[in-house]
Amino acid sequence: MERFLKKISSFSFLMNADEFKIFTRPGGDISKLLDQIPKEPTSRIVEKYQTALEINECMYDPIRKDALDQ
Repeated sequence: MERFLKKISSFSFLMNADEFKIFTRPGGDISKLLDQIPKEPTSRIVEKYQTALEINECMYDPIRKDALDQ
């Protein structure tokens, strides 16, 4: 567990996530606490991860990727 926490500590978007805070510092029934967190739209979750992991969608679209290479 300690190695796991050390490895993910370099990802601020994980460390600051409500789910992670509940997991690491529970103040009651974890399942109930997690159920109380408002659900984010999938598009917002994708956007968050793309930003945090520096994912450029153009690199996964062959046509757009070719245009970047020129």
